[in-house]
Order: sequence, then structure tokens, then C-alpha cells
Amino acid sequence: SRLYKISQLKRKLRRSIPDILKLKAEIDSNLSFLDSCEIDLRQLSRKEFTCIQKLQDILYALNKQRESAASHFCSTLEKQLAGLGFSEHVKVCPLRDDIQLWPSTKHGKTELPPCIEHHYRLLWAPNPGIKPQPLDKIASGGELSRFLLAVIGMQHLADDSTLVFDEVDAGVGGTTLNRVSERLSELAESRQILLITHWPQLASSALQHFLVTKEVHDNQTFTFCKLLTPKERTSELRRMEGKEV
Repeated sequence: SRLYKISQLKRKLRRSIPDILKLKAEIDSNLSFLDSCEIDLRQLSRKEFTCIQKLQDILYALNKQRESAASHFCSTLEKQLAGLGFSEHVKVCPLRDDIQLWPSTKHGKTELPPCIEHHYRLLWAPNPGIKPQPLDKIASGGELSRFLLAVIGMQHLADDSTLVFDEVDAGVGGTTLNRVSERLSELAESRQILLITHWPQLASSALQHFLVTKEVHDNQTFTFCKLLTPKERTSELRRMEGKEV
């Protein structure tokens, strides 16, 4: 009977008798390894809990600063926009989006809430009675140009930075052009500005003028850029005004 049971055990385990006798040592070793893994998992869980607490502290401070910065940015931007020909009632509102960086975590009897980071988008209402909406939904080409000009004017750029405006006057006319010209002149006092324009009100404020033309030679089109002399500058400004040269 004992030999029969040993034979069954050998077939079941697919091991020889010496290997079966070593099985206890293997089981003890595996149990020890699992105990060690359990200890490591507990240590990692504690480290994770500590890191999450630090992240929440950082996010709390960051979110408070972003909330304050968003409010200050919008109020300052409203003043910039009013100076560029928008209504004095123009409103810029920050819309908050909550981004979950880490879900709620439980360690022992303590449970931490999710880690939330606040992101902000700009909504605006150019005139009274209009519900604030995203800029790309309701802004015309001219409004978008002036809006971006106001934002760029608020940025802290390096002294050696160069700003390039490609027809920032699109869709703008009348006295608003003069306000845009004044704002560009203010920016040009601290950094270099390259401006592409078809309006003499803006071109006349520049220190140097380049005339860009296209010519066809031998059925091929070429683009030329020429630095104008003071006399040529006057002539070109008169042409832009629609006056005879």
C-alpha cells in the first residue's frame, strides 16, 4: 500500500523520490519569497502614499496660484483690449478644467482624495449681453488679430526677441488702426518687430521699410524685397493711401 501511494505521488508530481524529498525545501523557499514580496509591496505602498501626499500639497499650492494668476491675467487683458478699440465692457473669463492626475488612494484606514490639477481656458464676450464663448467660435479675423496682439504685449519676452506680425490689421479699420499702430510702437521700443501690412497708418510708424514685390521673368515668378530710401518710403506711403505718386 505504501509503495502504491509512493508510485502515485511520483506520477502526480513527475519527480523522482530524491526530488520529492527536496520538495519541502522548495516550498519553504517559495513561501519565504512570497513573504519578502509582501513586505516589499507594503513598503512600496507606504512610499506611494507619501508621494501622493506631496503631490497633493504641490497641486494645492499650484492651483491656488493659477486661480489668482488667471483672475489677474483676465482683468489685465481686458484693459489691453479696451485700448485696442474693443468695447470698454469687454469681458475675458477663465474657464476651469479639472484634470485628474491620480485617483483616490487608500492606505490602512486613511483615504486620500484624487489628485486634481486645474487648467484654464479663456472665454470672452466682446460686447455686453453676449455670453462668454471660446475665442475661435465668435471672433472675427480682425478681433483675433487684436486679441493676440494684446496677449503678446503682456508676455515677458527676452530683450533680444523678435515679434513677427503678418497682417495683424486684417479686418481692422478707422480709428482702431491708430490704436493698433500706437500699441505696436510701444512694443517696438523694447524689442524688434517685423510687420507685414497694407495700411499706411501702420507702415508710417516703422523705422525702416521694405517693399515686397512679385515679378515675372521668362514665365517664372520671383519675389523681391527692397529696402526703401526715405524718398521711396514717402512715395510708397502715398501709393498705399491711394494718392498719385
